[in-house]
Order: sequence, then structure tokens, then C-alpha cells
Amino acid sequence: MNSEPLSSAKKKATRFLQPLPQIVKNPLFIAFAAVLGFLVGSFQPELATRVSLMGSIYIDLLKMCVGPIVLSCVALGIYDLLSQKSNEGLIFRLIVFLLLGIAICATIPTLVSIVFTPGKSMSETTLSSLGIIVNTNVVDFSLNLNSPNPIPPPEPIFKIFLEQLIPDNAFAPLVSNDILKVIVVAGILGAGMTLIPRDRVLILQDVLNALRLSFNKILFLLTYLLPFALFSIVSDTVATVDQAVFLSLLKFILCTVIAFALLAVISVLLLILKSEQDRRTLWTSLLDVSVVSLATQSVMAALPQSLSSLSDDFKLNAREVNIALPLVMTLGRFGNIAYFAVASVLAVFIYDRTLNPSLVVTLIILNMFAGIATAGSVGIASLTMLSITLDTLQIPTEAILALLIVVDPIIAPIRVLVSVLFSMGVVGRVAAPEAHVITLLRTAVLHKHRSTQKPAP
Repeated sequence: MNSEPLSSAKKKATRFLQPLPQIVKNPLFIAFAAVLGFLVGSFQPELATRVSLMGSIYIDLLKMCVGPIVLSCVALGIYDLLSQKSNEGLIFRLIVFLLLGIAICATIPTLVSIVFTPGKSMSETTLSSLGIIVNTNVVDFSLNLNSPNPIPPPEPIFKIFLEQLIPDNAFAPLVSNDILKVIVVAGILGAGMTLIPRDRVLILQDVLNALRLSFNKILFLLTYLLPFALFSIVSDTVATVDQAVFLSLLKFILCTVIAFALLAVISVLLLILKSEQDRRTLWTSLLDVSVVSLATQSVMAALPQSLSSLSDDFKLNAREVNIALPLVMTLGRFGNIAYFAVASVLAVFIYDRTLNPSLVVTLIILNMFAGIATAGSVGIASLTMLSITLDTLQIPTEAILALLIVVDPIIAPIRVLVSVLFSMGVVGRVAAPEAHVITLLRTAVLHKHRSTQKPAP
């Protein structure tokens, strides 16, 4: 007797909830959440602070899924790479386009910064408000000469980088979410898989594939919560920005955004022009990746969405994408390289150094190494690698870092977006289209079949 009202209520609830997934994943709804977050952060900072926990939990959930996905993708990719002799071309393309991408990301922002001259002709009042004191003859520091313990010389950056590579526990990087070490463990695991019998490898492949698919499903479900997390993240970010410092560094911020925009356009063109898929599908796919990148402010948190975009929407070879994209995202650090290029030119103009061609070339080379050295570092900690460039130029790193840290809430999301898009652009040139790979396989099978046929009597 009571089953009919319950069944009717269930049908009504189903009809009400059915359109919700399409609504929350609609770009307009996501944009509305971002705008609402901006307004709340601007006019109700206390409310923004209260809802910030939602965004933090969402980012933690995304980062939780990244480690297992990277482990499975890289391990399986390295195994395929080493077990097949036909991968020399992929390795060569990967190295060439990775180095070319690094050079482009160091060169274009440097030239843009020279044109827009951020930091040039800043008044002493402005510099003082930013906490920078510049002596026209020499840069002074205030040191405590009575300190009983002298400051030890810094260790070489390359030594620190190498020490970060090898973990003392294979499972520890997954616990600490240290993606650089996860990639090293996955690479060693993939190489070790080539040393065991084929039947055992198949079992391990099934386990790793199940691990990857499971966490990909979790990430798919998390996309339904993205608008609410985006509202939380945007409102908290806007509420914490120091508007006075923002206005003082407006020229630097605009210069950075222009440089990032140029790199983003290049990367998108590399992807769009290569793919023969429907343009609307491709733009929607890139929009989804961009929203995740901006919301999470984490390159690795956007990795699963980027893998899916390249393999499912752009129809690139999934095996090559799974090998190349985690490595490119980890080693490329394109957003950091570009940001260091703009920041180093800012420092040169603030401290009134002569910007000649030799110094420009030096800046480009140093910023390439500084950006690569941020592999394994996250957030504000990665900005400290700018010392590789500034220490060489004898410019106080602390003063410039203080400025970068203040404006980081504004720049960080765009920096992550550029890293993700440019990594996808590089992999788009490295990985072959799926249709092309299928054609090559069919040709190889047909050729083998013809060569084994006996001639007719």
C-alpha cells in the first residue's frame, strides 16, 4: 500500500536530480561560481575565510589521486618503452621537444619583459613601500656581526636536486605525495618489470591498470564538486591579496600575464592544429583542463585530466601520452621558467643593471636551469630556485622573493595553467595520433604476412 507513494517520490527525486550533473559541469555554472567567489572575497573576506576549508579538502582529494595514477602510468610506460625496440624515435622526439620548449619558455618572457620594462624607474617611495632599499652604488645588507655562529655556505643546487631523487622507502613518496620521487620509483619499477617472466608481468600490469582506472573514476566523480571548490578557492585567494602591493606591482603582473598568454596561445595552437578531431570538442576539453589547473593550482593535480584530454579527446596514442606527459610535466616546469624570466628582468631594472645582449643570454640560460631545478618543489618553495639566477648577478634574492611571495596568490594559478598547457603542447608534438599508429601497425602486420607467404607454384 505504501510502496506506490515511495515509488512516486523516488521518481520525482530522480527527475529533479538527473539534470544536476550537466548543470554543475556546465562552463557557465563554473564561471558563475568563480565570479561569485571573487565578489565574496572582495566584499565579505570573513565569509571567504570560513568557506576556505571546502577548497582545501577538494585539493587534498585531487592530490591523493595523483600519486597512484603517476605510479601506474610511468611504470607501465617505462616497461613498454624498454621492452620494445621501436621506441627510439619517441625518446628522441621527447628529448628534442622538451629542450626546445624549455628554451622557448625562457626566451619569450625575457623579451616581453625587456619591452615592458617592469620595475624600471620605480621611485624610492614605491620601493620603500615594497620593502626594498637600493643603494645606487652598492647593495647593502644589515647583518648581525655579533652572531656566534657564522652562516654556512649554501650547498650546490645540483647536489640538493640529486639527493631528492632517490627515496629510502619505495612507498614513502606516495605517503608524502612527492611526485618527483614517485616518478623515480615508477621508472625503477618499470625497468624491473623487464627482468621478470612475461606471465608475472601480465599480473602486475593488470594490477597497475586497475589502480589507474579506479583513481580515474574517483577523479571523474570529483569533477561534480569543482564549482563549489572553485568558489571557495577564489574567494579565499581574493580575500588574502594585499591591494596596495598589487597596485605597486601592477606593471610586473601585467607583463607576467602577457608572457604567460603568449605561451598559452602557442601551446593551444600546437594542439589544435595537429588534431583532426572536432574543434568544439577540443576547446571544451582544454577548458576542462584549464579550470582544474586554475582551481587546484597544482600541475600534478591536473595531470589525470590532461592525460584523458590528450588520449580521449585529441586522440593521441595513449601509450605514448602516458609515458611522455608525466615526465614532461615533472622536468619541464615551463610556468616556473617563464615566471623566473620575468622576475629576473624585474630585478635587473630595480637594481639598475645594464641590460646588454650578453646579460640577456645569461638570464635566459640561468632561468632555464633555475626552472628545471624546481622539479620536486611545490608552491612558494619553488620560487627560492630563482636564487640560481639572482646570486649569479649579485642581486639580493630575499628582496625579490618577498615581492614574488606577496603577488603569488595572483600569479600561481596562471603559472600552473601555463605549465599544464605547454606540457600538453609539447606532448602533442611528441605523441603520434592514434589513427596514425593504427595505420602503421596494420601496415607492419600486412608486410609480415606477405613476407611469410610462400610463392605460388
